[in-house]
Amino acid sequence: MKKTVLSCLIILLVAATGCNNPTSAKLEKVSPSGKVKVTVTGTRLTGLEPWKVTILVKAYDFKEGSLTAEIAAKDLTDENVKFSWFEESSADIVFTQSDSKLRTFRLISNANEMQMAEIPADPAP
Repeated sequence: MKKTVLSCLIILLVAATGCNNPTSAKLEKVSPSGKVKVTVTGTRLTGLEPWKVTILVKAYDFKEGSLTAEIAAKDLTDENVKFSWFEESSADIVFTQSDSKLRTFRLISNANEMQMAEIPADPAP
């Protein structure tokens, strides 16, 4: 009986802790040229799980493209998702995770091409 009560208490405590964290998020950014729109959406079932993040890109006359990744962060906001635009329509999208590790996704877009991929982190020395 004691084990059951203790187990229920622990489960309740874990569930209550996760309730304060959001389970959906959305950020939208437009390039300085105005020709590229990036939408970052994230969902998760509970506030304790990693985010399932989709980066959706609409650039020039290309069909929408997307990339999906799992990001371990408390939230997805302008504080931990940074856009560094370069060449007017390209960007590095950098996520700061809960453990302070960075995940960087590079978007290259112009009138002739659109591509996006994760940039591997530098290996530790």
